[in-house]
Amino acid sequence: AMPDRRDPFPPPDDTARAEAQRLMRAATSASLAVLHPVTRTPYVTRIAIGLDRQGRLFSLVSDLSIHTGGLRIEPACGLMIGEAAGRSALASPRISLSATARFVEKAAPEGQVLSADWVALFPESSAYIDFADFHLVVFTFSGGHLNAGFAKAYTLTPSDLGLL
Repeated sequence: AMPDRRDPFPPPDDTARAEAQRLMRAATSASLAVLHPVTRTPYVTRIAIGLDRQGRLFSLVSDLSIHTGGLRIEPACGLMIGEAAGRSALASPRISLSATARFVEKAAPEGQVLSADWVALFPESSAYIDFADFHLVVFTFSGGHLNAGFAKAYTLTPSDLGLL
């Protein structure tokens, strides 16, 4: 007989959706998993993130970073949001997200708006955001997983995150 491959996690309720959205609104950084551009093996780093005025998760990345090269070759990636501030890392709420990264030209109208949103979130970035090696990336999510504590794990859809 074939093994049962149904999702073992309950669908999220309003409390779980609110927690996932709270984590995303509060986050200023995330762990980003990409394929290393040279070795093609998993590579994880930490990046700065924010929500733009449309509520999309985005970042500013540099060509000097391994993860930027990885995203250019393979835009499918993973993000984990949630800090273990002074608590057990396994007891702290966190979301793991499956995403696709899209580079946005800074000179394009969308890029100009995103640049303004980024500088509003990270004022110190005004000193380098216009450098040629820095690029804006918008993340689109295909789904994810919220772990909000013991026996509080849920599979998330993009609509659960409020990010359609």
